[in-house]
Amino acid sequence: MRAPILLFLLTLAACGDTGGNALTRTIFTTPDATAAGVAPVPAGQILRLATAPTSGGLIVSAVALPPTQGYWAAELRRIPSGDPATMAFAFQVVPPTARQVAGTAPTREVIGGTFLTNQDLAGIRTISVEGATNRQTVRR
Repeated sequence: MRAPILLFLLTLAACGDTGGNALTRTIFTTPDATAAGVAPVPAGQILRLATAPTSGGLIVSAVALPPTQGYWAAELRRIPSGDPATMAFAFQVVPPTARQVAGTAPTREVIGGTFLTNQDLAGIRTISVEGATNRQTVRR
């Protein structure tokens, strides 16, 4: 129980950093993602998309459901949007390196998120996250 709380607090602490560009800043990474040599793929289905306002901007979090257990290194990667008032993200995950069982839906869920500053959000009315099979959208 303490490990998830610690991870949550560390993530929130990293969100207080308002320097840099939200498109290139990473809040949390898995160190072995690059070493594995496996390219990220779109996550399966986007189950939930939520935003949480902060004093310096907005935390965007999404839950995706990949086809099996073992997907990791979740990332919301900014992608082009046809609408200047929409900020779009692709939910990317690294697939398992070995064959995995499907398991139940709750055991396959993967959570990804990012922090957007108030400057990043200027003129943005909609935030969209897409997976391999669907897209979810929230309005500000």
